[in-house]
Amino acid sequence: MYERFFELAARPFPATPDAGAYFPASSHEESLALLKCAMNDGESISVLIGAPGMGKTLLCHLLLDDVDPRHSLVFLNQLNNCSVEALLQAILHDLSLDYSNASEQGLRLRLADFLIERFSQGSRTILIVDEAQNLSAGQLEELRLLTNLEGRSGKAIQILLVGQDALAKTLEEPAMEGFRARVAVVARLRAISDEETMEYVRTHIARVGGSADSIFTATALSEICEYAVGIPRRINQICHRALTLAFAHECGTLDGEYVHMAASQLFLAKIGSRVESHHLPAFQSPRSLFEDRAFEKSLPRRESVDLHQPIDLERSTVVELSDEESWKSSPMDEPTPTSSGSFEVGAGWEIGPAKSPAPISNPAADKASAGASPSNAAKRRSLYGR
Repeated sequence: MYERFFELAARPFPATPDAGAYFPASSHEESLALLKCAMNDGESISVLIGAPGMGKTLLCHLLLDDVDPRHSLVFLNQLNNCSVEALLQAILHDLSLDYSNASEQGLRLRLADFLIERFSQGSRTILIVDEAQNLSAGQLEELRLLTNLEGRSGKAIQILLVGQDALAKTLEEPAMEGFRARVAVVARLRAISDEETMEYVRTHIARVGGSADSIFTATALSEICEYAVGIPRRINQICHRALTLAFAHECGTLDGEYVHMAASQLFLAKIGSRVESHHLPAFQSPRSLFEDRAFEKSLPRRESVDLHQPIDLERSTVVELSDEESWKSSPMDEPTPTSSGSFEVGAGWEIGPAKSPAPISNPAADKASAGASPSNAAKRRSLYGR
């Protein structure tokens, strides 16, 4: 639509995952390298975690392009609350094998026979499950049992699960202990930095013969960073919409206002407290991902005092001091506990009839309130250019 107006050879920001438009952000490069190593080393199960729009599916395509053509490939991305039987049927269908008129056990044996036969011929089967957060515990257990098919030279099947944070939460369940023991690599995709976001825009514009600095002002690039918060899909959506709006207004240079209008049309808003995770490692071992609770343990815990004689809130006013310094700075004497567990009130303490309570002021809350045809393998190779 706007390509000719801006003198671009093609649409710079694709709407679907395009391996030719891959941008090598640091987090993506680290995750890709880890997953390739796991595949080459014959590891049974690998996991890729990332928020929606981070480029998980694109990384899957890049992995498929790097797989030895002798191996059988299965790529599933339409599993949603289905049964174990449906999972087995989907795998057999993608391998162009017959799955009709067979019980669940019959499907399992048919798949096992195929895996063993291919492995005896020196070929493995690689199964990639996208949107794996939709898998049930039973389906995950079925996949784990498939990895029992092995020989002296390695596994007959390798599995890569790709999903959102909900997948990690599922794998944290106590019932998943056996599955976690098979996980060799867990890679996480992080939001890209502002510097990488600007370079992302420049790279995509240059890829189609243009110059981002002549199309977007410095303010516009900064606004893209604010709205996209390091998510590649958001960058693509915002830039494409902003270019469309500029074309409609016959404006050759986009300022921040066009980015703001584009974000508004996409129902995107700036996140006031953007949490960056650029310094977190892209790789986490299964133990650190599923069992580590260091963050929760670091949270301050409040020690409770058990008073044997509860205070009548209707007749008295309770004053709570938040920290040790407030005790020291107060002119009042500290209350002294008695042997019965109650407190004696010293000088400066007054417990009298309750007064009408004043509205509780919470600065943080106040501030917030203000603001059967050809095989599937052949189809896939044709789709991905292989």
